[in-house]
Amino acid sequence: MAVHFKSLRSGSSGNCLMLWTETTRVLIDCGWESTRACRRGLAPVPPGAPEEIEAVVLTHLHGDHLSKAALRALRDLQVPVYCHESCVGALERNGVPVTLCAYDTAPVVIGDLAFTPVRLSHTPGFVTHGFTVAGPGGRPRLVIATDLASWDGLLPHFVDADFVFVEANHDPRLARERPVPNSRYHLSNEQTAALLVSLLRESRRPPAGIMLGHVSAERNRPELVRAAVAAALAQAGLGAAAPPLWLAPRRGCSETVTLGATAGAAAPGRPEQLSLFAP
Repeated sequence: MAVHFKSLRSGSSGNCLMLWTETTRVLIDCGWESTRACRRGLAPVPPGAPEEIEAVVLTHLHGDHLSKAALRALRDLQVPVYCHESCVGALERNGVPVTLCAYDTAPVVIGDLAFTPVRLSHTPGFVTHGFTVAGPGGRPRLVIATDLASWDGLLPHFVDADFVFVEANHDPRLARERPVPNSRYHLSNEQTAALLVSLLRESRRPPAGIMLGHVSAERNRPELVRAAVAAALAQAGLGAAAPPLWLAPRRGCSETVTLGATAGAAAPGRPEQLSLFAP
């Protein structure tokens, strides 16, 4: 069974990822600045209308991942929100009634997709999770991880994945020039590059594709992400074997990545527009 992935937006201004099969449509996070923007942003989501979205699975309670404005749109669309059990009380008190479903450590099955929570280290006071997502029978397997201060202890979740979405948030030099406290709670380009090197070294086969997201508008640039990843892969002797890599736009949709029940492959289209490596 094919599983499709698309980033609808990714960054400090808002985060929303979409996964779907022929019969199941699920969002990871739903961060939009207004209810109208949320409805407009979800309108072109394939296949079908926003009313066909079955659930939102929430990583954590920061407003760029779930806003009150988006909650109003989800209420109107009658879309349930799956959140960690520690977040239920805060969402119940927010004043926008939506259907809440709590997860803990066990996989959450929504239609064709199984979401297994992976605890991430992020800002104090905000319990944060990434997910491994699997189709029926366990494949394809996708790994989603943004908003993390470190990937220590997380490599086993990435190894042998069919697709990886992970953040490359900031360039260390720009973070020093334009300091904000939150940079320390996100991966730098070099940290992400080191993760990718370890992932490729430890995996029996490379993933069909990797997409990097949550790129800072003020403390990063696409060419800096590209340079850091390319240098790390080249130094490790892995440049020639690297899978397709894309950069998720901060606003707007990414390329659609389609993964089959076996190894999977990136969907045809115009990957050069998002590719981290210029031809």
